[in-house]
Amino acid sequence: GRVFRNLHYFEDAGEFGQGWEHLKMFKDKVITTRGLKARILLEYDRGLYASFKVSWKFRIPAKKIYLDENYDKAKRSKETQPLEITTRYILRDRARSLEIETEIENRSWDHRLRVIFPTGLNAKSSFAESAYDVVERPVGDGKDYPFLKFVDISDGKYGLSFISDGIREFEALKGEDGAVLAITLLRAFETQMCTVGFLRYAERYPEETLSQCIGKLKFKYYIHPHRGKWQNSVVYREAERFNYPLVATMSGGGNRGDLPGEYSFMEIKGNNLILSAFKKAEDSDAIVLRVFNPSERNLQGEVKFYKKIKTAHFINMNEEVQNGRRPSFSGNVLKLHLPYKKVLSIALKFEK
Repeated sequence: GRVFRNLHYFEDAGEFGQGWEHLKMFKDKVITTRGLKARILLEYDRGLYASFKVSWKFRIPAKKIYLDENYDKAKRSKETQPLEITTRYILRDRARSLEIETEIENRSWDHRLRVIFPTGLNAKSSFAESAYDVVERPVGDGKDYPFLKFVDISDGKYGLSFISDGIREFEALKGEDGAVLAITLLRAFETQMCTVGFLRYAERYPEETLSQCIGKLKFKYYIHPHRGKWQNSVVYREAERFNYPLVATMSGGGNRGDLPGEYSFMEIKGNNLILSAFKKAEDSDAIVLRVFNPSERNLQGEVKFYKKIKTAHFINMNEEVQNGRRPSFSGNVLKLHLPYKKVLSIALKFEK
């Protein structure tokens, strides 16, 4: 196995940018929770899950101070405000991922708060989920990048994924002991409007303070360690499970009904065969199935339905039938061949 050490500490730095980009301050002061005294409490420990609560309270600069009349340079103020961070680590029985909930009480302006994961992995690339894709980018290029549900770093033998339902920015850094994953939780900035490309000509709106994110903020995310690369793991499945959990509901009373105790509306077989849509067609009574292959390998898979398939046609994103070959199916099983980085849409009709 693999042990990851010193994961999940916080880094607070100055923010000189605006809504479009992060910019470093001319004179910055970076503060981390490494070495800070924390309060650690075991909240719950039973057979199904256990949770620890870890709390920090420290002071950070209250805002930025401009150093010239053109607003070209700034530093962090000597005045400070308290920053309170509380994190819960939740491990459930048979879980593949560690659940984390972080709450922040922000009272300061003009700063960026990130959570840092020194992976210790000798990785050259990061892999971030995007629309219908997982994008590879170099480690250590000094840039922030977006991601959707997960970002992963792997050395080919072991990997570490960060899974989120709303956090969207990361940077992959080169550390002394390997790749470091930095996730942006908070970016508090001054509202500016700049149409000519130079900050000195930007119109400043310091009175519009919503962009400073003052108040209580809560974040939920998973940490998913795995063997191999992301393609060989269940990281996509974990990301889907976290973002789209099953919701159990109770139907009408009584014990009468014609459904069995166990029943599946649709079953997908094939690792990294990802469901994007299953809906009624816009202009017909067909059902649209859309799947995609974000990996770098061709995939063979199948989709099993609760009814027998009557007809199946390939369609485009406008739901227009494409002439030529047709999808292969037998009974209630649709067989699929997906080339790498391919999106596939199929219009289905079922027997009554």
